[in-house]
Amino acid sequence: MAGMTLVNAVTHILAGVLSQSYNPGLLTAVILFIPLTLTYFNAVLKTINLARIQIISAIGWAVVGHMIMVGGLFAANWFALFPEYVYFGLLILWSVVPAFLFQNSDPLSRQEG
Repeated sequence: MAGMTLVNAVTHILAGVLSQSYNPGLLTAVILFIPLTLTYFNAVLKTINLARIQIISAIGWAVVGHMIMVGGLFAANWFALFPEYVYFGLLILWSVVPAFLFQNSDPLSRQEG
């Protein structure tokens, strides 16, 4: 979730800089999302081995999620390439896949035996 928050914040900040105007989410990105996400990532890096790989993976997965969100909105609504339920299905699939891929990836939760 922290990866998604960071990518969302960067997206709003870049949109504001490129358009040279305010956009909904810009203030939240600057005041809350960037400081909290960076604080969280810093704390995780200090306490968990392999955290760097997990953070990079989280940010990469968040970029894919934003591509699905924005691309899906354009494809379903503006260009009518597929129905909205396909778009929502992709969003649900994107959010559920990590639960199955990484359910046993926490090295601290593995028991020796």
